[in-house]
Amino acid sequence: MGSLAMQTHTVLIVGGGSGIGEKVTQSIIRYSAAQVVVFGLHISDGIAALQKTETGRLWSVKGDITSPEDRQTALAVCIEKMGKIDSLVISAGVMGEIQRVADQSPTGLRSDFEINFFGPMEMAQLIIPELRKTKGRILIFSSSCDKNVHYAGWMHYCASKAALTRAIEILAWEERTLHVLGIYPGLTRSGMSPNLVQGKHAGVMYDEEVQKFQNWDKNGGFEPPEWCATAAAKLALGLEAGGKSGTVAYYHELVPDCKDGFN
Repeated sequence: MGSLAMQTHTVLIVGGGSGIGEKVTQSIIRYSAAQVVVFGLHISDGIAALQKTETGRLWSVKGDITSPEDRQTALAVCIEKMGKIDSLVISAGVMGEIQRVADQSPTGLRSDFEINFFGPMEMAQLIIPELRKTKGRILIFSSSCDKNVHYAGWMHYCASKAALTRAIEILAWEERTLHVLGIYPGLTRSGMSPNLVQGKHAGVMYDEEVQKFQNWDKNGGFEPPEWCATAAAKLALGLEAGGKSGTVAYYHELVPDCKDGFN
């Protein structure tokens, strides 16, 4: 398969060393000639190995999205290695402890907001001046738990994602030279899936909610992360518009053909 994007396209992927973000990194590297900097707390063995074969176009920065110093380091590496930033992808996030509101730890709640909301927004604030120079793109992973669905014990996650989704919409309204999109991964198989399926949160989540996840697992309802990652990669490379800036939607609504792979 040939290159699908110009060599000069540059992408910073926050959270691109693990989970769905790792799949986004792999898709961009495999199917384009773009340059990529991965920034995150976890850098998988797969990404580390890919760096060895993609010398000069893939770099990683291990750091915490909630740390101002680490964010500055990531920006410095982008400018040093790539010279500019065309696209910012933010897939960092955490499920946190599933606990009902009455029993929620204030410390845990604040920590979840730091990772799911403040970290992504402060990362975007830092990179916006560079993106203005390139009239670039910002893609931020949110969750349909922001307003469309809810489960007992998920207040911290739902509330932090609701704040994130609204911030994405306002950011797009303000930064009219940029293309800003929010992505819902949908029911994608991830690190949190086994705990939900195995009923480890029974007693906090309602029985029917636990059963719903078990039925999805049994009936093939969980989608592979590559589908969502394919959509994000195409959007980051500018191969798909994904709709009007400020749109927050499921990945298959932004890129309808993504379930067929990268083509």
